[in-house]
Amino acid sequence: MSGGIRTRILAVHAVVLAVGLLLSGLVFFHGRGVMDATTLLVEKDLPALKSLSDLKTDVVELEPILLEYYISANRSRFLGRMELNRQRIEANLGIAREAFPGSAAVAGIESRYDEIKSLARQLDQTLSAPRIDQGRARSLIVIISRSCAQIIQDLEGLVRAVQKNVQGRAQASRDRVDGIVGLVAFFSGMLFLVVLIAGFVMMLMVPGA
Repeated sequence: MSGGIRTRILAVHAVVLAVGLLLSGLVFFHGRGVMDATTLLVEKDLPALKSLSDLKTDVVELEPILLEYYISANRSRFLGRMELNRQRIEANLGIAREAFPGSAAVAGIESRYDEIKSLARQLDQTLSAPRIDQGRARSLIVIISRSCAQIIQDLEGLVRAVQKNVQGRAQASRDRVDGIVGLVAFFSGMLFLVVLIAGFVMMLMVPGA
């Protein structure tokens, strides 16, 4: 094999290697983007959605707890259920604070929940008094119900914000995957073309080909 042909073969190998390395680098870059989006989805967005959903459930549960106390006057059951409900709400509020740092909506929910706890204590005092003021008790339940409805409305707004983030990350991941597929197809075509041209040129250079 002449030196010229050997040089051209080595050149083709070098081009193929360079294209392969470039393709690997681009696939790695885009693949990291997909992994980052997936990590945020799994570690941030989905836990936030679950905590908001659980928080909404716990807030909805408040009114039945109060109404049951108003009807049954079972104070020990009321206090036990309220304590469990408080623990769940405060745990999920902590997750919401981490998911939405500095959020005015989360701060508003926490403020309203503090107000609900204060009103619930007033209701307890009213219903456990020797002489129960039924009108006062009903008024407190109505006020708490309105605050719960406002919290639920704020939570639904936060859920929509998280869902928008999820959709954005999902679309970004799809775009990057499409980019990877396009890059692989493009560079595969380039490699095929380089090898085809190189083979044709070498055939012309070999005597008797």
